[in-house]
Amino acid sequence: MLKALSEGERTFVALAVVADTAAPTPPCGACRQLLWEYCGDIPVTLANLTQITGQHQLADLLPVPFDARLLK
Repeated sequence: MLKALSEGERTFVALAVVADTAAPTPPCGACRQLLWEYCGDIPVTLANLTQITGQHQLADLLPVPFDARLLK
């Protein structure tokens, strides 16, 4: 995400997190907040090297996000 932002990308429609683990590996809390700020409620697919291990909406992973609505 940070690399894409540093290259000027600002439009994201989905995210995949792939890790060499058996269990699903979701984005960390700080990453979830950053994703929310730039992407909104996008689909997030979790996978390991052989299979999909979870599919979520970002709002399910970050149920009470901080965003511009709270700054008014």
